[in-house]
Amino acid sequence: MLNLKALSSLSSLEAPIKSIYMSQPLITFISPVITGVIIFVFGQIIMKCLIEPIYAQANVIGEIAYSLTMYSNIYGNAGVVKQEKMYEASESLRKCASQLLAKTYSLKLYWLWENFRIVPKFSSIDLAAQRLIALSNYLFNPEADIIKMCEWEREIKHLLRIYKKENE
Repeated sequence: MLNLKALSSLSSLEAPIKSIYMSQPLITFISPVITGVIIFVFGQIIMKCLIEPIYAQANVIGEIAYSLTMYSNIYGNAGVVKQEKMYEASESLRKCASQLLAKTYSLKLYWLWENFRIVPKFSSIDLAAQRLIALSNYLFNPEADIIKMCEWEREIKHLLRIYKKENE
């Protein structure tokens, strides 16, 4: 004979078992979504704190290469060129020096990236900025040493690795 008491106890166990089976697809759906969100957040942190500042510094170095090339005829003829062109060149070189330092200081863990040779050494950045400002100042001196200014240009390019060495 069937025991009614045993039957009623089976139906009371059925509800928790059904809820366990119903929650399994929910967990299967939610766990990859949460994992994806975590990976996205970490990716954005790396992008904003590391990749974008390095890219910004590289853009400034490219702008320095442009300014050195664009205005080489002006600092090659310091004091002879029109005043407005000298002001334009001077302002551009100073702006480049300032941006180079600003982008370098905004890079977190700079010592780490310079050890991996991802970015130029900090001492090279500092000296390149000094040379850019010196070039800017010398533009207005009619007796400026043009050979020294050309040496500074070469030194800036070397320090910022604008031109690679021939043996690399």
